[in-house]
Amino acid sequence: MRKLALFFTLLCMIAIAIPAMAQDDMVAYPSTHTECEYDLTGQHINFYHFGDLSGPLASITGPIVLAYDDAMAYINETGLLCGATVSSTNEDTGGDPGRALAAYDRFTSEYDDLTILGLYSSGDSELLFDQLAEDEITVLISAGSVPGL
Repeated sequence: MRKLALFFTLLCMIAIAIPAMAQDDMVAYPSTHTECEYDLTGQHINFYHFGDLSGPLASITGPIVLAYDDAMAYINETGLLCGATVSSTNEDTGGDPGRALAAYDRFTSEYDDLTILGLYSSGDSELLFDQLAEDEITVLISAGSVPGL
């Protein structure tokens, strides 16, 4: 039994060490990128997204929003958008389709620059499918279903 426990302990240590060592060897991302053709310094891009942040999917969607925030901070710190800054506007719909529809109506009526929308669930993409197509708004979604895509 001791040999089995020692084996699993070593296996766990290897499973932890290999990814950590590989991370040390990684080149900073992006290692290279093309020169900007246009200087966008002073311009601002807003990323709009909404979905369930307090309902049944909150444990899944919360990290997605944190990842959006991290990505935007990285983009702003490194100037990856040719000097333009990026931020986001989001709304919690609590997993309620009525609130998702209301958020979509509000976003499309209030924001003239809404051309890309982030959604967190396939239910929202299915609910808004026809409107999104009619309004010609591109969707980024973390989880999709065939009817929603």
